[in-house]
Amino acid sequence: MSNMSNRYVVQETPKFDNFTNNSTIFFLETSTISLNTENCKMVISLKTIFYSLLMILILLASVIGNVVVVIAILISKGLRRKTTMNFVISLAFSDLLLSCFKIPIIILTIFKNMDFCQSLAACYLFIITDVVGNVASILNLLLIAIDRFIAVSFPFRYSDCITLKRTKILSTGIWLFAFFWSAAGLFKWDNVKKQATTIDRGVCKNTNVVYYAVSFYGIYISALIIMTFIYLKILHVAKCHIDAIDAVTPAQHKPHSASIKEQLLKDKRKKRLSRELKLTKSFGIAYLAFLACWLPSCIINIIIKIDQDYFQNLKRSHPTLFDFLYYFSIIILPSMNTMLNPIIYSFYNQHFLRAFKDVVNKFILKRNTIAERKSTKVTSVNVYNFNHIHHKKTF
Repeated sequence: MSNMSNRYVVQETPKFDNFTNNSTIFFLETSTISLNTENCKMVISLKTIFYSLLMILILLASVIGNVVVVIAILISKGLRRKTTMNFVISLAFSDLLLSCFKIPIIILTIFKNMDFCQSLAACYLFIITDVVGNVASILNLLLIAIDRFIAVSFPFRYSDCITLKRTKILSTGIWLFAFFWSAAGLFKWDNVKKQATTIDRGVCKNTNVVYYAVSFYGIYISALIIMTFIYLKILHVAKCHIDAIDAVTPAQHKPHSASIKEQLLKDKRKKRLSRELKLTKSFGIAYLAFLACWLPSCIINIIIKIDQDYFQNLKRSHPTLFDFLYYFSIIILPSMNTMLNPIIYSFYNQHFLRAFKDVVNKFILKRNTIAERKSTKVTSVNVYNFNHIHHKKTF
C-alpha cells in the first residue's frame, strides 16, 4: 500500500487565516478529516449551531456598526472636518468588505462540515476579498498611526502636512494597492502560467507559497512592528510635551496682563494636546484590538514554521483542544476584529458617541415618531368616521 494508508485522508479547510494561506496549511489540513468523498452534506450539531450563530452575530454587529460609523462621520461636521476620518471611513469599508463577503461563506462551510461547496467564482471572490480587505485594513491602521504621530509630535505643522486632499489620495492609493496585491496572488509566482487558486477536495485554496510568505512578513508583520514603534513613540512624545508645558511658568518681571496671556496660551496648548491624545487613545486601542485578534494566528504561523507536524499531532492527541484553537484563533477572532472598531470609537471618543446618538435620533427614533404620528392620524380618522356614522344613525 502507499504511504497514504498510514496517514489520514485529509481535506483542507477554506482559507480562514488572513495572514498567509500556506504557512497555516498544515494546521488547516488537520481540521477536517474525511475517509470518503461524500461532501457538501448539511451537518447539524451543537458545535455547528453554536459557531454559526456566533458568526451570524459577528456579521450583524460588524455591518451595523461600520455602517453607523460611516453615516456618523458624514452627518457630523465636527468629525467631517478631521482629516483622520478619511482613514477611518476607509477602515470601516475594509471591515464591511470582509464581513459581507467572507463571513457568510465561513458560515456556509461550517454547516457543510468545513467543505467549500460553492463555485470556483465564489472561491475567487472569497480569496480576493479576503486579501483586499485585510491588506486595506492593516494599511489604514498604519496610516492612522502615522497621522496620530504627526498630530502629537508636530501639532502646529499638522494641518499643513495632513490635508483632506492628501488623506483622500492616500486612502485611494491603499485600495489600489490592495486590489493589485490581491490580483498578484492569483497566479503562482514560480510559474505565472499556472493559476494558484483552485477548489481541491472541497477546499478553496491558494497554493502560492511565496506570495503568502511575502504578504505575511512583508506587509502584516512589518506593519505591526512599525505601528507598535509609532504608538510607543507617541506616548514618549506626549509625555515630553506635557512636561514642557508644565515647566513653562510666567516670568516674574513681566506685567500681570502678559502673565495672564502666557497662562492662556499654556492652557490652550495643553487643551489641544489633550484633545489629540484622546483621539489617539481610541485609535491606539483599535490597534491593540487588531493585534489581539491576529496575534494567536501569528503564533500559530510561527509554530508551523518550526514544526509542521505539531498541530497534526495535537489533533490526534487532543481533538477538543485542537478544535477550540482552530475555531477561536483562525475563525472567530479575525472575524471579531471587523466589529470591534465601532464599539471602541463609541466608548473612547466623545465626538463619535455624540455622532452615533445623532444617527440613532435621525434614522431610528425619527422613523418611529413618524410611524406613531401616522398611526395616531389613522386612529383619529377612524374615530371620526365612527362618530359620524353613529351620529347619522341616531338621526
